[in-house]
Amino acid sequence: MVETVLVRADLTPRMIEAGRELVTALDSRGLAFEAAFWLMDEENGRWHLVLSSRSVKMDGSRALYAEVNKVLSTLQLQNDIWIGMIS
Repeated sequence: MVETVLVRADLTPRMIEAGRELVTALDSRGLAFEAAFWLMDEENGRWHLVLSSRSVKMDGSRALYAEVNKVLSTLQLQNDIWIGMIS
């Protein structure tokens, strides 16, 4: 008998709050996003915070990641969200 088991991590209230704190901090520093949402990667069962910004077209994604990481490092969210979770 073959059995398929799907195991994935829950999107916790703390992750939601950490995402909200990050987006608020980014906004207060003038980094505006058109969209921010959590998305489950079905292949590995992990959540990613997806940030959408028009500035990627002008400045490139690398520059935006650097700014996000700079702001992220000032917040006390290391246990809840890190740069590898952000797309």
